[in-house]
Amino acid sequence: MLQINKIYFDYKSEGILMGMPTIIVEVCKDGKMEIEGFINIINSYVSSFVSIIGNNNDPYEFKETLTSIINYFNNKIMLTNKPYYVSISTNGIYDISKLNTYNFIIHDLKPNIELFLKPKEQQKILEKNIYKLSIKDSLLLTIENKETYKQIKDIVVKNRFFVWTNCFIVSKNKEIIKEMIKDKLPIRIQAPL
Repeated sequence: MLQINKIYFDYKSEGILMGMPTIIVEVCKDGKMEIEGFINIINSYVSSFVSIIGNNNDPYEFKETLTSIINYFNNKIMLTNKPYYVSISTNGIYDISKLNTYNFIIHDLKPNIELFLKPKEQQKILEKNIYKLSIKDSLLLTIENKETYKQIKDIVVKNRFFVWTNCFIVSKNKEIIKEMIKDKLPIRIQAPL
């Protein structure tokens, strides 16, 4: 039994696959779906883009379900030769290295900004995960005020996140976006409508 709450179609709203037609797989603690039901729903869609998200949880909390989903797509790719791209939205506090060995896995790392600003055990895991990101992965930093932006700007520049990953600053605040442009940070700006 997979801990999947629902599967639906939408357009990817963030990260490197933003705008792509995507099959969204929502995992959660109370989710219950038979593997046959999962396969039938996935096969009913034409899209090759899949996004695994959590419903108030990180997908990495559901290791067995995540492993089953990844194994399914790995086998499907080998059998059909059809490319699939599976993105996993994670907050970065769980080790991503085991799944990072699959070429079709894309990580959308969306850490809580507070993890960067306070020394914690989770911060160490987050930093290790950031260094494990590759050019196909995304680091998404949501910033809502100028004070947080100044702190994050220093961290981004100091750690040179932009060298090996797609670093997005996500903000609805027009003043912050103007400041990012003025600062000429080598990052990608994502401004949700």
